[in-house]
Amino acid sequence: MELRHLRYFYTVAQEENFTAAAKILCVSQPALSKQIKDLEEEIGKPLFIRDSKKVILTEAGAFLKYRAEEILDLSSRTLTDLKEEEKELVGQINIVCGEMKEVSVIAKAIKKMRELHPNVKYCISTGDEEVVRHQIDTGIATFGLFVDLPVLPEYESILIPTKSIWGVLTHKLNPLARNRFISSEKIKKEPIVVSRQMLNNNTFQIPLEELNVIATYEMLYNAAKLVEQNVASVICINGIVNTKGTPLVFIPLKNMPKISISVAWKKNQILSKASREFLRILQEG
Repeated sequence: MELRHLRYFYTVAQEENFTAAAKILCVSQPALSKQIKDLEEEIGKPLFIRDSKKVILTEAGAFLKYRAEEILDLSSRTLTDLKEEEKELVGQINIVCGEMKEVSVIAKAIKKMRELHPNVKYCISTGDEEVVRHQIDTGIATFGLFVDLPVLPEYESILIPTKSIWGVLTHKLNPLARNRFISSEKIKKEPIVVSRQMLNNNTFQIPLEELNVIATYEMLYNAAKLVEQNVASVICINGIVNTKGTPLVFIPLKNMPKISISVAWKKNQILSKASREFLRILQEG
């Protein structure tokens, strides 16, 4: 499978039409159809369901489109990095973060980087730990922001100073809101929403099987909507959702360890010049 095949396939998948894709790629429609047919024969599965007006992705086609987007993006960024000029730093830095106020550290580093190297571009995506790990491990992102990152041999990291703490986001009408601090015992019978990361990889001190978990979330903004309706309370980190002027209140949990926030990257990977400069700025603080 060559990059050319992936580029042809991805364009057809985007346009949902061979004629339109052929015009974009500046090839004849029969030549494009032949390339896609060769790709399908190599894979051993059809990638499109064809009709007179448009094409529809098969299950295999949908999976390949997802992977092709990652591969083509990585190929494009690699080419850009290889073309970096000596005098003027260019390129793109991809960063993936969870929801946390410590993203401001990344923002400050970008601000300084912009002052020194204004032609460098940035792609910042958001996801939970599973997404962060996937993007770093596959090379989609160079840097990732983690909460409570364990010591792992495949990563290098910088610890970021933080005042973030664990707590419960609840409605002001909920009896929990009367507390300055909340013990784990007080939330055991409450309807609770937790992050997917906590459910799948529970390093949390409170055993989740003892809680009345009614839902999980990836983005806290969405979970906060359940709190606004007083449906449930959410276990989360402070400072992500602005509670000022809302019916929401954040109550810290008692006896919880301090949260650690880290910027991590793949060990022994070859960083682009732009990424090396960005890392230097991060390390300087």
